[in-house]
Order: sequence, then C-alpha cells, then structure tokens
Amino acid sequence: MKGTILKKIFIVILASLLFTGCNSNLQVKTKDTKAQNTKVTNNTNRSTPEETVKSYYRSEISKDAEFLSEYFVNPVISETGSVKKKLNAFKVDKMEVIKLFNVKKQGNYAVIICSFNTYFKGIKNPRPDIEIASLVNKNGSWYIINDYGTVSDKDMEWLNASILEEKQFLEKDSDIQKMLSENKKFDQINSAFILRGQKAMIEMQTSNSSF
Repeated sequence: MKGTILKKIFIVILASLLFTGCNSNLQVKTKDTKAQNTKVTNNTNRSTPEETVKSYYRSEISKDAEFLSEYFVNPVISETGSVKKKLNAFKVDKMEVIKLFNVKKQGNYAVIICSFNTYFKGIKNPRPDIEIASLVNKNGSWYIINDYGTVSDKDMEWLNASILEEKQFLEKDSDIQKMLSENKKFDQINSAFILRGQKAMIEMQTSNSSF
C-alpha cells in the first residue's frame, strides 16, 4: 500500500508545455501508467542526464514528435504531439537551456532543475522558465521519466525526496527567483500575444490539426 502511494507523489514530467508555469510543472501527478516500450535511441548526446536535457530542448523545434518521444522512457505516453502543437500555436522560434541547477544522481537515476529561454516570432526578448526533470539510465542512454510504473519503491522514495529538495532549492535560489519574476513580467507585457496563442491552440485541438 505504501509503495503504491509513493508512486503517486511528486511525479514531475519534463514536457515543455509552454505557459503552464513553474507551479503547474511541480504539482502532484497521478497519471495511470501503461506498459513501457523504451526504444534503443539513435539520438546523440545521451550519455549523461545533463546532455540529454540540453539535447531535448535543442531538438524541440527542429525535430518531429516521434523523434522527441524517444527521449522519454515510455514514448507511447510522451505527449510530444501536444508539445509540437503548442510550439506551433505560439510561434516558437527557438528554445535553449540557460543553466542546469542542483543536479542530483543516485545509481541509474537523476533529478535536475533546468532553466530555459523560449524565443517567439515577433518578440525581441525571450521568456525564461524553470522545470524539474527526473531521468533514468537504460542501456547506456538517459531518458526523461514519464512513467513511474516500473520504478522500485526504494528508487521512488529517493526520487520523491530529491524532487522535494529541488523545490526547496528553487524557492530560495536568487537566480531562479529572478527568472520566475521575468517570466511573470513577460506574460504581463505580452498578454495579448499569449491570448492569441491560447486561441490558436484551442482551434488546433478543435480541428485536430496534426504535424
């Protein structure tokens, strides 16, 4: 019973769904898990968790949803199709990692705080944001964890504790807090742009547009 509860606490998925905000990325997730089918990846720069996160962000604009899904331990539920639609709706030009904070590793697992900039067509300044990523090493490559169904209770306990520590770290770190302040300022200044992007996203969902 305790093990089941642990698997439903502080599950954080790095999916880069824009404009969800930092708090939304840190909330409790209770997604039901499906059978994993991890692919042996051909993607480069996957030998460390740090390079995996950087490579994912570099690839979000230029690569398709199927390619991006290979960054996740369970590609079937990766939601990269939704990510690509949102990037298109908000006219995203580029995404880049600013800095990785407070990297924690134990065995085949890692937890990282990632800060990144998103650049939009027609807007000079980027939108900074923060996300927490949990990763696992399988067959020599690192994957973003989006399915905790096969994580042992012991490893899940470590992941939960590490994510809690990361949340506490980002609440106190001055650089991160400055980025989050700039994030809110961007949204206020560009509120009309954001509303247009949200409207475009709804229209895409209604028309079931594909990429």
